Amino acid sequence: MAADESTPVPGTEETPPEAPAQERTLTAKLKPVNKAPGSAPATGDIAEQECGALIMNLGNKLRDFADTAAVIAQLDMVISVDTS
Repeated sequence: MAADESTPVPGTEETPPEAPAQERTLTAKLKPVNKAPGSAPATGDIAEQECGALIMNLGNKLRDFADTAAVIAQLDMVISVDTS
């Protein structure tokens, strides 16, 4: 079902620039996904994320793209962001 103009898409609303940093992160916007039954969010980001979400940080265990691919192959869903 496609979203129409009356149905807001989660995470697309603007966060005011004066909001605390932890409310302006992608991780904060994905909190509803983290609460889904059976979810176990993980990150390959080496930087520590602090916003109260339960996240397994795999950054120090991933040595190369093969390690990353092996982890991704075990996941049901991957949410990524293009920051270029």
